[in-house]
Amino acid sequence: DEAQMILSAIDIATVNSECTLPIFLQFGAPDRIFFIGSAQNGNIRTRFETVHTHHAFSKHKCLSGLADIFKERLNDSTIPALDITVAIELEYIIRNDFDYDNDLHIDEKYIKNLGACSLPFSTRRDVVKEFRLLTGWPALKQEAITDTINYSDLDPYAAPRWRASVTFHKGVQGLLRMF
Repeated sequence: DEAQMILSAIDIATVNSECTLPIFLQFGAPDRIFFIGSAQNGNIRTRFETVHTHHAFSKHKCLSGLADIFKERLNDSTIPALDITVAIELEYIIRNDFDYDNDLHIDEKYIKNLGACSLPFSTRRDVVKEFRLLTGWPALKQEAITDTINYSDLDPYAAPRWRASVTFHKGVQGLLRMF
């Protein structure tokens, strides 16, 4: 199971860094908001199995809140001020998975009156089922970014890395097929 493998890697990382902060990993369908997690404090490890949250804590929704949690947990008088570099990925999803009972109605008179110079172009329904855009910032200094609940510098247009994918409805036919 991929989630358990990633959780094992998180366990190793928390032991090596002596991080006592509980870390959660989201899995399953994004709208279900299921998490598994782990917390390591010395020789004691606590596992969290299938934690379901209805709403995230407000300080966990932005970079400044997450950085404050890490700074609070890792703050030690023997360690100089923390220099935090972050890698950020944001995913935007537009879904169009409506179930159509019928295709869009096309006026048959309009189609019969079309000549050879003007052919219909399009489909009877939208062909795009889902569009995903993944934007990424590979290495940023935490001080250079403002990401709070009220304002964010993380504009997808300014991201240096973009990845996009499209899922199409199956079996959608074009209007040119009628000719």
